[in-house]
Amino acid sequence: MSIPANNNGKSSSKSLHDVLSQVQNKVTPVWPLADYVAVNPFSGFSHCDFLETASQLTSIASIELFMPLDYYRQRYRDGNLTRECINTALDEMVADGVHGVESIDVNQILAVLHWPLEGRLHTETTDRHKAGIGRDFNTLTDYIDHFCGAEWSQAIADEVSKYCSCYYDAGQAAWVSSQSSDSLFESWRKAAQIDLSFEVLGVRGFRNFVSKLPSDPEVALGGLLEQLKVPQSVWYNLLLCEAFKLPGWSAWTRYQDQTKQQAGGVGNDFVGLLAIRLAYQFAVSRLMDFTVNWQSLVENLPTFSPKDSQIQTVGLIRYALLKAEEIQVRQRLLTGVRLEHSTESRSSRFLCQMVFVSMSGQNEYVATWRHARLLFKRLVLPGSLACRSRWCPWVSSRGTPVYPYC
Repeated sequence: MSIPANNNGKSSSKSLHDVLSQVQNKVTPVWPLADYVAVNPFSGFSHCDFLETASQLTSIASIELFMPLDYYRQRYRDGNLTRECINTALDEMVADGVHGVESIDVNQILAVLHWPLEGRLHTETTDRHKAGIGRDFNTLTDYIDHFCGAEWSQAIADEVSKYCSCYYDAGQAAWVSSQSSDSLFESWRKAAQIDLSFEVLGVRGFRNFVSKLPSDPEVALGGLLEQLKVPQSVWYNLLLCEAFKLPGWSAWTRYQDQTKQQAGGVGNDFVGLLAIRLAYQFAVSRLMDFTVNWQSLVENLPTFSPKDSQIQTVGLIRYALLKAEEIQVRQRLLTGVRLEHSTESRSSRFLCQMVFVSMSGQNEYVATWRHARLLFKRLVLPGSLACRSRWCPWVSSRGTPVYPYC
């Protein structure tokens, strides 16, 4: 087995580069524990509306953003969902311009809550999801595992994780990696040529196959896609599916690329990860003599704005119930708010109460506090919270400003 360089010219290379950029933008980098910053793992979908994002994540990665209908049925039985909240949710969806919301009404939603329709509406979708075929887009080894009764997907995940753990080791391992100066793909390429693990699993000639891969991960990835006869219209779906099969390592390689680019370098760890995964799958497909008619999938690709009436109806109903529950909680919070009638004159009342939560300690708090006091004369500061142990005052006050000490 050998993978030639992609010979379709600059246009094909540019197309792959553009697709990789789109896929990268969908994967949010994850920060190391030493400097951890919590991020939204789906921030790459922030430009999409909620229903579109839910459809795409379900089709590509089997990630469900909605609670099951049985959950909302129980909430309705317990009195935590009302007809009025559902009506309000539908009105908000209409105001937001949600496509297809005109096709459902409150009576239809209540019928779903009273009568378990989810099984009937979702039978076909659920069966296809379990089978790994149909609307859900799958990786090559997902199809192989389903039709051949194998477990190659897990074996490949273990192999890739093994190499990534070794490459990104930060001093925990007893043996230091000898290829730490190489890129992720090149380091794997060198190590895989002397590692018998995958050949022991039955993939004969794997080391020789790896030795013939191009050293550039993007070129290798393009060659693998060409050998697998994956049309360009499927590249985005397939590569995004590959990325979400190992979400942790995908997010980590994105962070590594981002760090290198900010330092003025070039990062290709994420592309290397995709190339490594596809190389394993290519070898397995040749071993199993298994091919996928990718062209047939083009006609049935997820549009992420499903027109299928049953699937669309279930999605809209679950979205309406999600919003209805949020409205119910919102109303409960607002109902619990009680305005305190004070005997003080309006001029002597404070405009607001503020609590500063500082991640960097005293200096930031003092500067912010002083600036706020200059802007607002009638301000009460109940206290502050800071991460450093030497700066953790918490003074409760009502009507008396609390001044920071320096």
